[in-house]
Amino acid sequence: MIIGVFRRRDPSLDGRASHDFDTAFSSVRYVHRCMLTMKGVPAIEGARVDGVFPMGNRKPDPDGATTVLQSEWKDVLAIHFRVPQATLDVSPFEPDFFCGAAYVSVFVLRMCHTRPTGTGSLGEMLVRAVIPEPTLNIRTYVRHKTRPGIFFLGEWMPSEIGASLARMTAGLPFYNGHIEQEHDCLGQLHGRVVDAQTGMAFSYEASVANSPPPRPAEAGSLDEFLMERDTAFIHDGGLIREQRVEHPPWQIQRAEVKLIELGLLRLSRDWLDDANLVGAHFAPGSLAVEIEAPRVIEEIPC
Repeated sequence: MIIGVFRRRDPSLDGRASHDFDTAFSSVRYVHRCMLTMKGVPAIEGARVDGVFPMGNRKPDPDGATTVLQSEWKDVLAIHFRVPQATLDVSPFEPDFFCGAAYVSVFVLRMCHTRPTGTGSLGEMLVRAVIPEPTLNIRTYVRHKTRPGIFFLGEWMPSEIGASLARMTAGLPFYNGHIEQEHDCLGQLHGRVVDAQTGMAFSYEASVANSPPPRPAEAGSLDEFLMERDTAFIHDGGLIREQRVEHPPWQIQRAEVKLIELGLLRLSRDWLDDANLVGAHFAPGSLAVEIEAPRVIEEIPC
């Protein structure tokens, strides 16, 4: 697959706008180049990573990872299920337990103002054309060599192009789907996600009208176990990657939830039949998030 990026210099742009325009395209090129490199695609002769993305606009990590995307995650609804320990095969990772129980969670949210780091509104415009705001992900909780994280069982966005790019460049299990979300000022929430290929759906109704105000999860609690994970582990072929995000603690409140359609959840491995709904959290408003590029941390011999 070849992805081409063109640059058009508009003489009507002033110096600042022209700089932002160039930076936006350079940043997209940088992110794409990093993803291809991690995927094992050989470098194209003459293509350069260094210099196309000013270091001052990126946040280096002591472990060598780089913050490549900034976003705001808005109105997050997280629905949690307890599952038997033997239900999920998450190899090569180890399942992570809380008080002896394993969990699967469904997160529904909007990824707003997503853009390559340092590119502003122009970068946001480019990303929005490929990655629309609403998304749903199904995750479980794992460990890799004692380190806690999450493992995605399935993810949906309303874009075939965006889902395909996420699968090909980062090994993430993204699929195309139609997503509806509505959250009103009275604390009533409802939504529906339909898989574009199979027509299978997940829909819900929820309420936070009678819930206490949002607050951070208590340290050592099940709430913290389910909500405060900053690392995703990805198994793609013979490679294990990690992708980290950085954000302030979630301000969460309990939500009463009613599940209406569950068919889409059956597309994310075999866990639903033995699952028990244990509750839901809602994080209202927006949370600023910095997203690192996935990086290879281990190669598994064939």
